[in-house]
Amino acid sequence: QTLDVIRELLASTSGPSVAIKAVTDLFTRRHGRDYERITPKWIGTIIRKRLHLRTHKSSGGVFVIAPEELHKLPVLYEKYGIMPLENAVPDG
Repeated sequence: QTLDVIRELLASTSGPSVAIKAVTDLFTRRHGRDYERITPKWIGTIIRKRLHLRTHKSSGGVFVIAPEELHKLPVLYEKYGIMPLENAVPDG
């Protein structure tokens, strides 16, 4: 579910990274009724520990998925049976 949210956010933004807070907000809108408590810390833990994607604090003080980690997404999409969206992984 988290990976699906990341995929959608990447497809809808032109930026090189995805904020953990944005992932948390969309995840909560989609799946909030299925979970007792959804926090950015919890989502960040899933991203780091289960998806093995590094995060870092951006210059604006916001935690994001490291842009250099985005090349791993196609492999994760395949592993979890998620169809990639057009523009879901930025070029470069």
